[in-house]
Amino acid sequence: MNGEVIYFAIASILGVLCGLENKSLFISMFAVYVLFLFIGKSFSKSRISAIFAVFFIFFLSAKGTSMYMKTAFSGDETNFRIYFNKELNVDGDLMRTYAADQNTGEEFAVRYKVLSKAEKEALPGFLLGKQCMAAGRLEKPPLPRNKHAFDYRNYLNREGIHWVLKIDNIHFQTCKPQSSFLISLRILRQKGISYIQHFFPNNAAQVSAALIFGERNLYEPEILETYEKIGIVHLLAISGLQVSLLSGIIFLIGLRVAITKERMQNALLIILPVYGIVTGASPSVIRAVIMTMLVLISFKLTFNYRLSPLDAVSLALMGYIFIAPFIIYDVGFQLSFTVSYCLIVSASSILPRIKNYILALLATTFISQLSSIPIVLFHFYEISIISLLANLLFIPLYSFVFTPASLLALILHFISPKLAAPLLNYFNILVIYSNDIADKLSKFPYATVTLGRPNLIVLMIYMLTVLLFFYLWEKRGFFLRNIWILVFPLIINGAINYFSPIGEVTFIDVGQGDSIFIRLPRGQGTFLIDTGGTVRFEKEKWQERKKAFEVGKDVVVPFLKSKGITTIDKLILTHGDQDHIGGAPALLEEMNVKEILLPLTAEKSELERKIIRIAEEKNIPVTFAKGKDRWKSGNSLFQILLPVEDQALDRNNGSIVLLAKIGGLKWLFTGDLEKEGEEVLINNYKHVVIDVLKVGHHGSKSSTSEQLLKHFTPEAAVISAGANNRFGHPHKEVINRLEEHKIKIFRTDQQGAVTYSFRGNRGTFSVVSP
Repeated sequence: MNGEVIYFAIASILGVLCGLENKSLFISMFAVYVLFLFIGKSFSKSRISAIFAVFFIFFLSAKGTSMYMKTAFSGDETNFRIYFNKELNVDGDLMRTYAADQNTGEEFAVRYKVLSKAEKEALPGFLLGKQCMAAGRLEKPPLPRNKHAFDYRNYLNREGIHWVLKIDNIHFQTCKPQSSFLISLRILRQKGISYIQHFFPNNAAQVSAALIFGERNLYEPEILETYEKIGIVHLLAISGLQVSLLSGIIFLIGLRVAITKERMQNALLIILPVYGIVTGASPSVIRAVIMTMLVLISFKLTFNYRLSPLDAVSLALMGYIFIAPFIIYDVGFQLSFTVSYCLIVSASSILPRIKNYILALLATTFISQLSSIPIVLFHFYEISIISLLANLLFIPLYSFVFTPASLLALILHFISPKLAAPLLNYFNILVIYSNDIADKLSKFPYATVTLGRPNLIVLMIYMLTVLLFFYLWEKRGFFLRNIWILVFPLIINGAINYFSPIGEVTFIDVGQGDSIFIRLPRGQGTFLIDTGGTVRFEKEKWQERKKAFEVGKDVVVPFLKSKGITTIDKLILTHGDQDHIGGAPALLEEMNVKEILLPLTAEKSELERKIIRIAEEKNIPVTFAKGKDRWKSGNSLFQILLPVEDQALDRNNGSIVLLAKIGGLKWLFTGDLEKEGEEVLINNYKHVVIDVLKVGHHGSKSSTSEQLLKHFTPEAAVISAGANNRFGHPHKEVINRLEEHKIKIFRTDQQGAVTYSFRGNRGTFSVVSP
């Protein structure tokens, strides 16, 4: 059976997916798999029976877990006794954590707005391990508002969490400690992170917290983004290498002080799970801990069985998904086990041929990066081209310099802060230099390539291509003639994105704002009308969050990248309000914009002036649009109707108004146009008839007049407004007028993003939340 546990691991994965996903699909896949084992691998009837048993057991495990995950709450409850049993994250004036209801044991995702700076400093150390009375309200976790956006509700549901508890008041006087061994470990972890944060220099603290405790929240968001761009963010997590090194060091120390090998093995079986919890219990840590423990147990077996690495990782996978079936959806789990499998298999067939250390490191990095491509593209839409070079530089640095330096600095600081000071100073300087190098690498042209989320067929092609490449590498050696195989799926993916005959007009849900994406078929053009924007209110320094939400960066750019978009032919910014163009600076940093259109107005907002300055720095032409300007792309026509030259109007009524013929329909995009601007529009364009109206100013009472609807006679209207916005948009009178004219209404506040997909002159509307 040595090396054959992987076949049972595959059966377990299919069993879990059968219990959680489409039953018919995965039963069919399992039938094909069994046929392959019986004919292709000559499995005996008894081994086939064992494969069936594994499939059935894991199917029942997944099915049972999903059926068990039910809520005991109605959502009307307001008073709770909750147990703070997980680490707390306090960012600015927001505390986030998970806590369990004391009566039912059901977990909530907890949100609490911190009331003062003193409370912010006291909360993490005070609440963990306490049971407290609290008043608040339960809310369903939000659903995704745009296609391919993160599904927070699904994510929490897979953790058995059905509610977000928004606490209004914690009754601190009722808090009582409730200790357990697990809580003690979590408190130890939190105290360790806090110790590093308070006593280490800032940059050294960030690295040390990540490498010792698996905590990345100390990092500045900009540094994390840099590391993500160059493909080395995985170095900031506890890896299997660190678990192995720790085990080896402890084992050798034990032997040096005359402890027997058997006792040291027993000690490691206790120490490793504790280490896993203290370091945050990420999927990569759990995998490494389980594998190491399995190997140790195999050493203790009386029949002298030695577990192979391939069997160890397979058993670790089976144990993990049996206990927590939903972990199969976790990207960290997927990457950890996929890369581990590929490295283990390569270690016996490919890597032994490479004698040079640098080439071996390069090959190992290449195998890791290549095996992760399908998963990375599916979840993050882009891959790092420069990651091979970056990993070659940073893997030795993090593995053999930063990790031991972090541990040594912490130990020395416990003994004597003065003793640790020189090491910490040099360590901090080295981290600063390494961050600078990472930043310079991230600015290389084409450091990352955006390909979009592949569909199921393309995803399968990626996976098969990677497997074929590894097979040819093993059989023929690493020749350049094999590289074209890897280029093949990239070409297919790019061709699908660029030459697709399907076009779209999508009203992106950016909350209270506007952003409209237009992609014409067969690469005829991509246009973006407005970018949304986050309106910020002044806060004290302690209330500011490390990574404040910004619509352009956190909604619009990821949406575009998910579709493989890297170039915008025209960025049309209708007027200077924050909720329409606030996301433009972030977009200009991430995307290649060929031209910016701004309204021809006498006075520009500060935000418009900022965008013009960025455009000048990037050599992006800026055109000031006015009525009668027009252009044609493929079969689509675009004409600027407003603003009219020499017509003095306020900012909203001075919006760019665009008439477009796209996908067999005539569209009127009106920015924040209100009644005064509508009158100018009607007077200047007497014979224009449209099919779809983008309702002006988010459906405010002063927009979408009776005269406008009678004049243009739209058949459908789209209202872009934020869910539960404080302005009350869209106004009831506007909705009533649209309904009286029997106009089909689409609303982003109720339905999420609204998309019109078309081929030729025919198309259909769809929404994210029907």
